[in-house]
Amino acid sequence: MRAALFADTFYWIALIGHADASHERVMALTVEQADFPIVTTDEVLIECLTFFGNGPEQIRQKAV
Repeated sequence: MRAALFADTFYWIALIGHADASHERVMALTVEQADFPIVTTDEVLIECLTFFGNGPEQIRQKAV
């Protein structure tokens, strides 16, 4: 079985939010681990969309 990386809500919020303090760190991790598939859950995606749901139109579209 091939190893996979689990992406939690923190990962997705930092990846999408360029202003997030951890954005650069998550981007670097994503590049470093490019050979591994990223897995997540529906619940994590719901939390991420909820987090960005009240933001500006541009960030909501990016999140979706």
